[in-house]
Amino acid sequence: MLKIEIIISTPGVDLREIKRLLKERPTKKWVYFGSDFRAWMSLEQQLAADFNYVDTIEIHRNVADTIKNEYVSWVDELNRRYGEELDWWLGAVFSRNNYTSNLFQYACYLEILKQLLLKDDVFPDLVFVESVGFAKDLKNWAQRNGFSVITKYELFKIIPIISLIKPVLDWLRFIVISIIRSFAALITRGVFKKKKRFPKDSTIIHTFIFGNSLAKDGVLTDRTLPFLYDYATRNGLNIVVHPILYGFKYSYLPIYRRMRKSNSSFIIKEDFLRWTDYLRAFRYPFRTLGKKIELKDFRSQSFFNSIEEMRSQECFSSAMNAVLVYKLLLRLKKTGFEPARFILWFENQVMDKALISGIRKFFPKARIVGAQMFLHPPNLLSVFPSQAEIDAGIAPDLIIETSHYQCKRASVFTSSIPCRVGGALRYDHIFKQSSRSSQLPGNKENIIFVALPFHIPNAIEILFMLKGALSNIKHEITILIKAHPDYDIKTIKRLLSWPEAFRIYRGSVAEGLKNASLMISANSSVMIEAISYGIPSIYIGSRIMINQNILKDTATPLSRECYTSEELAQAINAYIDVLPSKSGEFKKIGANIRDLYFAPVSDGTLAPFFELTK
Repeated sequence: MLKIEIIISTPGVDLREIKRLLKERPTKKWVYFGSDFRAWMSLEQQLAADFNYVDTIEIHRNVADTIKNEYVSWVDELNRRYGEELDWWLGAVFSRNNYTSNLFQYACYLEILKQLLLKDDVFPDLVFVESVGFAKDLKNWAQRNGFSVITKYELFKIIPIISLIKPVLDWLRFIVISIIRSFAALITRGVFKKKKRFPKDSTIIHTFIFGNSLAKDGVLTDRTLPFLYDYATRNGLNIVVHPILYGFKYSYLPIYRRMRKSNSSFIIKEDFLRWTDYLRAFRYPFRTLGKKIELKDFRSQSFFNSIEEMRSQECFSSAMNAVLVYKLLLRLKKTGFEPARFILWFENQVMDKALISGIRKFFPKARIVGAQMFLHPPNLLSVFPSQAEIDAGIAPDLIIETSHYQCKRASVFTSSIPCRVGGALRYDHIFKQSSRSSQLPGNKENIIFVALPFHIPNAIEILFMLKGALSNIKHEITILIKAHPDYDIKTIKRLLSWPEAFRIYRGSVAEGLKNASLMISANSSVMIEAISYGIPSIYIGSRIMINQNILKDTATPLSRECYTSEELAQAINAYIDVLPSKSGEFKKIGANIRDLYFAPVSDGTLAPFFELTK
């Protein structure tokens, strides 16, 4: 008799009918494939009495490690086939970025099912998914493997209609913001005197500008790539800033005033772009949506429905902005500007690809330096350059990492791009151990510093787990919650019941670490910063998503992985028990970890950013 495989999209499903369909089975098992931790928790509560959840954490970890190289090669084959046009590189679906594309995650989910199929006693009777497209692909796979399939996503026929609204709103919002920025540039250009043309042989620094990056008098504080400006000044080099304005929503006039007023030189793109450039950018979605892609199966499985769904739901603002950056380089070329080098904050995203493509075409003599001043999450595949990207000319001439170990990690998919060690610009504070204190003055409690990651589902999972652990923590503690700068803590508080024990912390991470006894986080380099001070750090692993533990390949007693509230409480108790006696030992271990991941800032480690040799 054939098994029944129920593939279902979770929201709004009537579980009573599912229970009725499977009531004759003596043991009923289920699994969840998606990122909505709250939905998973709700299902676990509703199904606990009748179903057993199939824990896939270990399989998920092994599957991601096993297939990632093959997956990158599969995407590279597509890149070589379609990558002659810049538009191809600006799409999200094949970007290898887990936060803009679910494709690698879907491939992992299917491989998990394949492995569970080999273990008949744990193969699930019920599979929950969040994507109708992926549900269809799973159904096709299950039917080919002899399963009788019942699908329960009929309630979501309205989803394709809703999914079309978000991309349209994103497109309109980008147009509105482009108009607002153009007016802000025009108004401020009329008030402040137009600066002279940029000096030839300048160094362009492509960096993020936040609301507090420029003081009212225009003095620049670069949080992303600090120290480079002082080095350039001391060595007689001219710096010109290409700003990525981040977090301004619709309020751009103040930042444009400050850029105009600043003694630093800023490339304000609206001063150079023409209306035809904007038209080219606005038309990007229409060019890409009509493009037919010939797909081959990945590991003998078609993801046609998943890919079509993701393409139909893709938001295009990042790609449209990338088109404008490419066009900006053309306009700069026509002014006679000839920069010597470009130093890019390099995450290998669509903006970087458009920028490098434009530099190669319009400034072929310029040196392109990709500064990866962050630590590499092992399964965020997009940050690692691939061979197809190098062959297409959209990778830097040189990558600079924060240590030799980081250089080794960065070359996981190709060794064709040179890598040098540079000073860990954003992490200079970790070499100043004298600023570290064991606890807040006059406070005998143990302080647990919780740094939430930028991905909100991960942040919710951390807080749910920590909330569940509170009753089993035997020590007196103070819990400080630091939200990621990408969102307001109010966004998180609306999504869960907020315990009184959670205190919101609004200071800097560096200041918070000075007084912390213990760190809790996920998918963040803050864990390595804490360990560098000798602070034990607990990684909260997701039970349903790909995990990005930066310390995965670095065994240390200063870190533990936890996947349940019980494990978390045990880890907190164990660390606090030994902290008084282990403090000195932990600091020595932390210093070794620090030196593995980071190089201190000095003239010697700043020099590689400014090399000119191709």
